[in-house]
Amino acid sequence: MDRTAHDRINILITDAGSYLGNRLIKHLLKNNYTVYGSGKLHPSEEVLNHNRFTLIELDLAQPLPAHLPNFDLIFHLTDLSQAHSALLSSLPAPTTNLINMGRDGKSRVFIITPIRLSSQLIDDFEDSNHNNGNIHLFLTGDLYGPQMPLTSERDRVANTHENELSNLITQAVKTDKVI
Repeated sequence: MDRTAHDRINILITDAGSYLGNRLIKHLLKNNYTVYGSGKLHPSEEVLNHNRFTLIELDLAQPLPAHLPNFDLIFHLTDLSQAHSALLSSLPAPTTNLINMGRDGKSRVFIITPIRLSSQLIDDFEDSNHNNGNIHLFLTGDLYGPQMPLTSERDRVANTHENELSNLITQAVKTDKVI
């Protein structure tokens, strides 16, 4: 894809302030895409100051506001492992709304969630008759890497240090010891 083609593609990233969201946004911006981000946490200052990035406040349980552009690609970073049921029809409203945008052909939707999903829910995604090839499910394990915040996102929001794994990584980086 040439540089001018990127100018016509609008991308939405949910949970933009997460480690994965921030890294994904940086990669897309580096490749000259126009990126919009939403979420409880804000991405890095580098991302916020980029001229091709727009931070938007959205209630994904509601239809997207008319003033927003049509999003060609949506990367929905969410944890569906806590879904109340193992059925696609029981997903949270934000995920359902984004899936419907994919079904309507308005966007290609990539749902990125931890691997802890029920096999029934995974099968429902694969068997969905209304997918049209626009809805994709990606399962991830634990993600760690360069420039990862040394506290968990939950801890950053709550301003607490209750995440044991985060504490172990912080100890290893700061003190070269793990207790």
